[in-house]
Amino acid sequence: MKREEIFQYVKEQYGTEPEYLWKKDPDSAVLRHKNGKWYAIIMAVEKKTLGLEEDGKINILM
Repeated sequence: MKREEIFQYVKEQYGTEPEYLWKKDPDSAVLRHKNGKWYAIIMAVEKKTLGLEEDGKINILM
């Protein structure tokens, strides 16, 4: 599932939008409940950080 699909799903299901909080990491977004608590973060991480041999970034959902 692509990040855009995740964002569309949470908007439809929960009425929330991604928030981009970090200037140094503009690809990372948090998703929050209406009470302000985070329920997910989507980050673009270097593949090599995850032990993959390829170059580039990959999105992870936590």
